[in-house]
Amino acid sequence: MEKKTFEVVLLDDIRRQREIAQKALEQAKEFDALLANPNLSPEYKQQLEKAKSGFLKVARELAANTTATSTSATLFIPNK
Repeated sequence: MEKKTFEVVLLDDIRRQREIAQKALEQAKEFDALLANPNLSPEYKQQLEKAKSGFLKVARELAANTTATSTSATLFIPNK
């Protein structure tokens, strides 16, 4: 098994975090379709809005983390 370098592991982590952030954003958008249903009870609508908010928060936090990690990688990984 090939041993991965720190750089490869870091870049893989950044890529994976971006993928998860994108999936969380897509999931939040799916809640919009559910929330458009006029027959939802107020309680259920509130729960859906809370879940949507949670997915959006995950997406924002992961996006911010990947930006910070990318910046750190640029600063600390030596050019070859």
